[in-house]
Amino acid sequence: MADVEVVEDPGQAADIVSRVMGRYHGYYARAAVERLKGSVGLVARLAGEEAGAIICYRAGSRVELGVIYYVVVLPRARGRGLGKMLVSSCEERLGALHFYVATIELRNTASARMFQSLGYRVMADYELAEIVGWEAVAAVHHATCSYEEDLIAIKEGREGVGLEILSEAEPDDYRDVWWEICYKPWMERKYRLA
Repeated sequence: MADVEVVEDPGQAADIVSRVMGRYHGYYARAAVERLKGSVGLVARLAGEEAGAIICYRAGSRVELGVIYYVVVLPRARGRGLGKMLVSSCEERLGALHFYVATIELRNTASARMFQSLGYRVMADYELAEIVGWEAVAAVHHATCSYEEDLIAIKEGREGVGLEILSEAEPDDYRDVWWEICYKPWMERKYRLA
């Protein structure tokens, strides 16, 4: 699209997540861009106006994951392929990893279709567990801070890796990410609201 540009702006990306999804999600989006070294926050602009945002990051070393943490497109800009453009831009910036992964709520069929169109396999936890085991599924949830989403979207980042390598992942491999953008912000928020 000629009138679309994607620029790196982590703070504005977190602000857009907050406006579209609410302050709760904005809080965690900001934690990711401020606390994780190498996190990426991109903003899509359509005809010069903000139209969407994405936040992603790298996690793990034994099994490297590119986590697509938040993807949002403003209502007025939906249906133009901006979500796909943002995900592809994030994958490019994260580089070749073992896998790219995102989590999706079951009712969010548009998101599931978008990820499928980009080559992701979308499956329920139990489906992934049948292939790689429950320990690996728990590792994905640690890496993505996703405990309420129903589906996992996963795509090979390096050709020929094979989904089975994910069975080597353990939750502790992603402990630093989990601590910095899941548990620690949750505790801070919990005690600030108390």
